[in-house]
Amino acid sequence: MSFDSLYFLTFLMVAIPLFWILPKKIRPYYLLALSYVCYGLFNPWLLFLLFGETLVSYLCSLGISKSEKTGVRRTLLIIALVASLGGLFVFKYLDFFISIVNGTASLFGNGEVLNPVKLILPVGISFYTFQTLAYVIDVYKKQIDAEKNIFIYALFVSFFPQLVAGPIEKASDLLPQLKEEKTFKYDYFAKGSRLIVLGYLKKVVIADFFGVFVMAIAKDLGSASSLAIILSLLAFSIEIYGDFAGYSEIALGIAALLGVDLTPNFDRPYLSSSFHMFWRRWHMTLNRFFRDYIYIPLGGSKKGKARKCLNTIVVFFLSGLWHGAEVRFIIWGLAHGLILIIEDLLPKGKLNRESHIFWKIPLVFIITSFLWIFFFPSSFEESINGLKSLFTHWGSLEGLSFFYNKNNVLYAVAAIALLVLMPYLPEARLIYKDEEKKDISILPTLGVAFTYGALIAIIFIGYSYVSSLGGGGQFIYFQF
Repeated sequence: MSFDSLYFLTFLMVAIPLFWILPKKIRPYYLLALSYVCYGLFNPWLLFLLFGETLVSYLCSLGISKSEKTGVRRTLLIIALVASLGGLFVFKYLDFFISIVNGTASLFGNGEVLNPVKLILPVGISFYTFQTLAYVIDVYKKQIDAEKNIFIYALFVSFFPQLVAGPIEKASDLLPQLKEEKTFKYDYFAKGSRLIVLGYLKKVVIADFFGVFVMAIAKDLGSASSLAIILSLLAFSIEIYGDFAGYSEIALGIAALLGVDLTPNFDRPYLSSSFHMFWRRWHMTLNRFFRDYIYIPLGGSKKGKARKCLNTIVVFFLSGLWHGAEVRFIIWGLAHGLILIIEDLLPKGKLNRESHIFWKIPLVFIITSFLWIFFFPSSFEESINGLKSLFTHWGSLEGLSFFYNKNNVLYAVAAIALLVLMPYLPEARLIYKDEEKKDISILPTLGVAFTYGALIAIIFIGYSYVSSLGGGGQFIYFQF
């Protein structure tokens, strides 16, 4: 069930109040049932895959925690890793592997050796696979105790606000919160409501609008003008941020309404003055996973510059491959890894002055936006067509008709302004406490009520306008 559907909003208005009405001991099991129902609505058969991975990682972790024999513990770890990564490989990478085999065979004059399987990628598999992997590894390293209650563990794997597209949570952060017997606090409502409104603004009002233009250009990158390609790259930068950060904030908001604090996934990444800063602020939980379970075990930055460079390339190769089993994603990941290496090797000192922030932030944004050319087209060939058009079609205005409409121009300016102002919106409090006077009042200012009323109206207006343009749709990261 997608966050941007009316059915989901109706579901939330019933499910969340009922959660707080139920006895505390029943709530985790209620959340588990909700999570499986939500995920099963995408495709009921996916529940078998989800439960299978949950059961294998649960049993292996229990065995690891109970045994002191290194051989037994390592064997169980390998079983868990093979089971989780095996499922991910079959559904996400098998056809990519088959295409490599067939391509290699063709070099020797052979025909197609293997037939593509063409399996449908299960929604969220990349996210919950990494979450279970991190859990099993943490148990193996004795950083956490194995969870004995299979229902609580199943809830950790399937918690519906973050199951489909993250954030990827560590067991040490999320499991204790799922087991805690909470009493409702108005802070939950204030925090959750604000995050949900911000998330829908980013997704429905901003991302889906710029997505209309990007989608139109992506249909024929080969004939688009250079200016249209540039604008589409900038528009996609806004679209993918609004779409994914919007999803993440809605997930954090729903979890907050249930008394759970999830890990933020974005922190104003386009205001980064270096690529290292960008990757500390973009898809933060995925980068945390690669840092903790790939980069540091490989030696991190402690084994010399050459080894650090190699480790960086490995991580960003895997990051690109995680996003998709295609050459264009691998190139995108490797390009970012190479830029980080260059940034590391450049002499420090003058480049780190605060006064340089005014040109470094735009530079990082421009290069990041340019590299999206390997991300939003439908294939590597289309990415190459886009690159050709970018450098050769300066005399054309093809693809700019979207902005011939002055309403679209005004909407774009207003959407960007809204994106800039969002971090400064007030908390969505219905109850205000004055700690000095010990007073409690309902709706202390009309300003807060008016602001959020206006923002909700903007969401509906934006949804209507974008729908009239043929825009909207599922979240981008659902495909990963």
